[in-house]
Amino acid sequence: MDWISWLQGIALVGLNNLVSLFWKPWASAYAGEKAKNIARKEDLDKILAEVRAVTVATNEIEAKISGELWDRQMHWTQKKDVYGDLVSNVNELMDAYTELYTYVLGSQTEPKLLSQASAKIRAGYEKYYRSCGLARIFASAECNTAIETL
Repeated sequence: MDWISWLQGIALVGLNNLVSLFWKPWASAYAGEKAKNIARKEDLDKILAEVRAVTVATNEIEAKISGELWDRQMHWTQKKDVYGDLVSNVNELMDAYTELYTYVLGSQTEPKLLSQASAKIRAGYEKYYRSCGLARIFASAECNTAIETL
């Protein structure tokens, strides 16, 4: 039995070597490819995390820029409206004073005409002062100084 056991051991070692020789190239190639795939997946996960972080940062910057742009645009729109109202109200006041001056110069002392002209002047000043209040908020310092001297 010694010889049989010994032959079985040699046969097993030989068979093991044959199997190893046959499977070794395939197993190392498989392990190498598996390692590459795992490394790619880890790299891809890192890249995706970085892309997500950049996307979040980009969206925050876009929101901030669009919000600032909207604020600036609204400010310019309000400024334009205020300047337009001021010019329009000054023109109305000038027309009302011209009308009153025409009545006085033409010796039109009819109370109804003078009362209408005075009412137009009062209404013009109400609009003008309302516009001046908005101008203090939106207009430039130079414009506010000119309004105060007027």
